[in-house]
Order: sequence, then C-alpha cells, then structure tokens
Amino acid sequence: MYLCSRVAVRVLALSFLFSLSLSNAQESPADCIDTDGDGWGWNGTESCRIQPVICVDNDGDGWGWDGSNSCRISGVQPPDPNIATEFCIDIDGDGWGWDGTDTCLINAITDSTCKDTDGDGWGWDGQASCLIDTQSGCIDTDGDGWGWNGYQSCLVDNFPTNACLINGVDVSTSLDQPQCDALLDLYNSTDGNSWDDNNRWATASDPCDWYGVSCDNNTVSSLALSANNLVGSLPPSLNQLNGLEVLILESNTLSGPLPDLSNLASLNMLDVQFNNLSGNIPASLGALPSLEILSLGSNLFSGSIPVELGQLTALTTLVLEGNNLSGEIPIALTTLTNLKSLALEFNQFTGEIPDSIGNLSQLEELSLAGNQLSGTIPDSIGDLQAIDFLRLSSNQLTGVVPASVGALGNLAELYLSNNQLTGSIPPEIGNLNNLEVLDLSHNLIDGTIPDTIGNLDSVFSLGLNGNMLTGSIPDSIGNMPSLAFLSLSFNLLTGEIPATFDANSNVGIFSVSNNLLSGDLPETLADMPSVFVLNLDNNQFSGSLDGISSLTDNDNVFVFTVNGNQCLTATDPDLLIWLEGFDPQWDDGCL
Repeated sequence: MYLCSRVAVRVLALSFLFSLSLSNAQESPADCIDTDGDGWGWNGTESCRIQPVICVDNDGDGWGWDGSNSCRISGVQPPDPNIATEFCIDIDGDGWGWDGTDTCLINAITDSTCKDTDGDGWGWDGQASCLIDTQSGCIDTDGDGWGWNGYQSCLVDNFPTNACLINGVDVSTSLDQPQCDALLDLYNSTDGNSWDDNNRWATASDPCDWYGVSCDNNTVSSLALSANNLVGSLPPSLNQLNGLEVLILESNTLSGPLPDLSNLASLNMLDVQFNNLSGNIPASLGALPSLEILSLGSNLFSGSIPVELGQLTALTTLVLEGNNLSGEIPIALTTLTNLKSLALEFNQFTGEIPDSIGNLSQLEELSLAGNQLSGTIPDSIGDLQAIDFLRLSSNQLTGVVPASVGALGNLAELYLSNNQLTGSIPPEIGNLNNLEVLDLSHNLIDGTIPDTIGNLDSVFSLGLNGNMLTGSIPDSIGNMPSLAFLSLSFNLLTGEIPATFDANSNVGIFSVSNNLLSGDLPETLADMPSVFVLNLDNNQFSGSLDGISSLTDNDNVFVFTVNGNQCLTATDPDLLIWLEGFDPQWDDGCL
C-alpha cells in the first residue's frame, strides 16, 4: 500500500464536491420555472403558466402584461403628485405617457402605431395592446427551447426535439440516440442494477434526469458517478458523448482498458482514479484540447507515458501515480507550462529527472517518489518558484542537494529521503521561510548540520536520520518554535545535547539514538512540556539521570530508551521505578 499524493486527494475532493452539487441539483422539484418574467415557464417537460400571474409593467407606463393580456397596474401614481394630472408624462419615449389616471398621447407625437418597449412582441397603440407585425417569431430568452411569440408559448424553430429508444420505449429528450445508447451501454457494462444509486437509469424517462447525468445544449455535459459501485469495463460508445465536459468515475471497481475518448473535444476533466483499469494509457488522450484535469492514478496501467500527452496545453493537473508505468519521464511533459500539479509517484519510472523540469513555472506540486529514477537532482529545480510541495523520495538519486533549492520561497514540504544523496546540507536551505517539513533521511549526506537550519521557524518536522552527519547538534535547532518532530538518529554526531531543548520547546518526538553523543543529559530535557518520545539509546552518555527525574511527572511520555550508553546511574526511588518500566536495560553500560 502507499500513500496517495496531495494531488490525488485534491482531485478526489474536487470530484466529490462536483458530484454532490450535481446530485443536489437533481433533487430540486419540477416546478414551473419562469426565467423571463412573462408569466410562462418550463417544468422540465412542457410549457406551463405561473400561478398566480401578476400584472408586470416593464416600462413604468402604468400598463403591463399578465401572461395573456395587457393589464393596468393598480394604484400607479404620477412621478410627482404636484404635477397636474392633465400633463401627460412619457418616461420611455414611445409617444405615450401617463397622466396619473389614464394612458395619454403626447401632443407632439401623432404616430399611433404599435410601440413595443420591452421586446416581447406586444406593444401599445394608445388605446389597446397590439401585436408588432415584425415580431411574430418565437423568442426564447432563457435557452430552454421554448419562447413567446406575442400571444402564446412556442417552440424555437431550430431547437431540436428527439426521441430516444430506451428499452423499447420512445422517450422525449434533447439528446440524440447515440448519446442515449452510450449511457445505456455504460449502465449495462458496469452492472447498473447493482449501483449504489441508479435512480431513473434505464427507465422510460429523459436520460438528462438520470442520477449523475447533466445535460446542456442538447448533449450530456457531465457524467459523475464516483464511488457508486460500478463494476466492469467502460464501453467504447462513451466516445459518442461528444459534448461531455466532465467525466468522474473515480473510486469504483472498473477494469479493462480506458477506451478511446478522442471525440470528446470539450472534455476538461477526466477522473477515473482508484479503479482497476489496465493496459496502456491511450495516446488518443493527447487529442483532447480542452482537458485541464487528467487523473488516472491508483489503477493498473502499464507501459510508458505517451508523448502525445505533451499536446495537452490546457492541462493543469496530471495524476498518474500508483500504477505500473515504466520508461523515462517524457520531456514533452515539461512543455505543459500551465501545469500546476504533477503526480507520477509509485510507478517504475527510470532515467533522470529532465533538466527542463524547471520550465514548469506554475508548478505547485511535484511528486516523483517511489520510482527508480537515477542521476542528480537538476539545478533547474530552483526555477520552480511557485512550488510548495516537492517529493522525490525513494528513488536512486545521487549527487548533492542542490543549493538552488534554497530559492524556492513558497516551498512548504520537501521530501528527499531514501536516495543515495551525498555531500553536505546546503546552508541555503535556511532561506526557506515557509518550509514546514524537511526530510533528508536515509541518504549518504555528510558534514555538519548548518546553523541556518535554526532559521526555519515554520518547520514542525525535521528528519535527518540515517545519514553520515558529523559534528554537534546546533543550539539553534532547540530554538525552532514550531518543531514537533526531530529525528537525528543513526548519524555520527558528537558532543552534548544542547540545553536549548527546554520548557520553551514544542518538540514531541526527540530521537537522537545511535550517534556518538556524550556527557550528561541536560536537566532541561525533562522540561519539554510536549515530549512523549525520547530515544537516547546507543550513544556515549554517562553520569546521573537524577537531573531528569521530573520526567516521572509527565504523563505524556510513553517511550523512553537510554540503553547502550556508558554507565548511567540514578538514586531517586521514583525515577528508578520509572526507568525500569520504560527501559529495563537503562544501566547496561555499568555492567
């Protein structure tokens, strides 16, 4: 098992929220919805009348429209009560006004033609409501395919109505038959009868009302069926959903290959992570010009990354982690300058990290851990000025930690553990003011720990264990205000533990075992209020432990090891009992 990257978790959360919002939208009642205020609406099936219909005056002349006839607004007053009622006030410039009691004709205007001031096809000629001769067409103001022609609801001429055959029944829908067939094929090939939610699927109802389906402009625009117990393979007919923008099928039990989806030119999100899909990643995915999120992680894909993915210029997120992919990382991926998240970890990639990785100036997350990458960490890594998460651990990387890492001012997490890195820790690493996690453990790094590490005020986890570090522990590390986890074990460190680890320290895990540290244990070590693990074994400590007897009052401590040192003693009775409980061999150095 492996831990999925922050990228995968973020895509998973995004998919979940999208699915949730879609399901909530589908639960809304099929009421009569009037989006243009003409008194007529659409209930999802047919035109309907809003009840009660009020008189709506769009131009403020005292007359309006109630959905059927011209109507008078009751209680309308002239703009100014001091204006004599015999004055005709025309506020919309159509030649007709309001005198406080009735509609009136402006003397200077003798044109009594039909004036339409609100564009609904009906106007006023000074005496009665009238139909504009040139406005007899069907006007659809809300894009639902139905409009108003001035006297009744009408169907827009170029708005298609289709009938899909669903299990032998003609169903009225805006979709064409190939799209309906694609949805039915998905249902049948993934055991739709066993889905967790298959509401309305494969019934004699508009497929746009099926659970997880959303339609727009006569096409299926989104299909979101995450964590819905889909079992089986994906049908090739998905490629017939040519208006699809979002396809979310993550966290199911899908198997087999990913079909050709090259016809989905509008697709901007494809998320099928956490399934059992296998085979090669289709090169045809490179033909999707709108694709922004491609998440294929945690499947069984094999082979190499197709270079055609380098054509996805709109891509911002690429998640391929947790598969059986091999070969080298294509240089073509480093041309995707809009990329913000790249997760390739836990595969079998070989070769070097491309030097051109520095071209990804908008990259925020890079995860290449758990592969077989070799060579050095390129200096160009320092060009990733937007990056805040960098994980290159568990590879076969060699060479030094490049000093250019110190230029990554936004970096919050840096994982370089379990490689074969050599040389010393660059002092420039102390420039990473936003760093929270620094893990350089299990390498071949030597030299001393730079004092500049103490500048990392935001670091809460510092792992330098399993290297060849020499010299003493810098006093500055004890002053790091956020430090909660410190592991310096399995190095060649000498000298004493600094007294800066004291009551002001927030360290919870303090591990310095298997070094060459010596001297007495500082009494301040027992004053650390948050400490619960103290690994001090296999060093050269000596002297009395009575100075840390206050540890017996710290109920948080559940690990304390001090065996494998020189002769350690204690006289405090409570401390002796406490030591025997935690580390029966605490005084083995005196034998």
